[in-house]
Amino acid sequence: MDCAGAWPFSFDNSNYAEDSTARMKYLVNALASNEVHVAKYYLKREAWVAAANRAKEVLKTYPEAPALEETLAIMVIAYDNLKLTDLRDGAQRVLTLNFPNSKYATKGVSTEGKAWYRFWCSPGVARTIRSPLRLTRRCGSAPPAPPSSRKSCHHRSCRCARPR
Repeated sequence: MDCAGAWPFSFDNSNYAEDSTARMKYLVNALASNEVHVAKYYLKREAWVAAANRAKEVLKTYPEAPALEETLAIMVIAYDNLKLTDLRDGAQRVLTLNFPNSKYATKGVSTEGKAWYRFWCSPGVARTIRSPLRLTRRCGSAPPAPPSSRKSCHHRSCRCARPR
């Protein structure tokens, strides 16, 4: 996405022009990665039409983003599951022409692993965060407080230190 026409004023000679252009490119790439993440979620849920539409919008809206390789692979998978062979073959052709050494063309798109927004977590931590909660009578969210300072929790029978 060309960031030059985003502002009505042109400050090409500014000291901050290079930095602001780099920041705008980063933001555009982050938006494109978010859209690809949503399309992968649709693939995981087997919502093929939604995944194909989301990927098509990424191609239209962010034509220079690095996420296009994965976007084309998502389109190939979605069109294949929808039995739209012409569209699948077209997306596959564009993928192989523009990205001849694509890992998505050989291995496919992974819907597992850590989320795009959890760049600070290791994959094990991300899996732990996504694990289902166990519902018990004790909330266990805080270590037990000393007996003199115990307050009631939001659970009636819990003895943790969380105030009600």
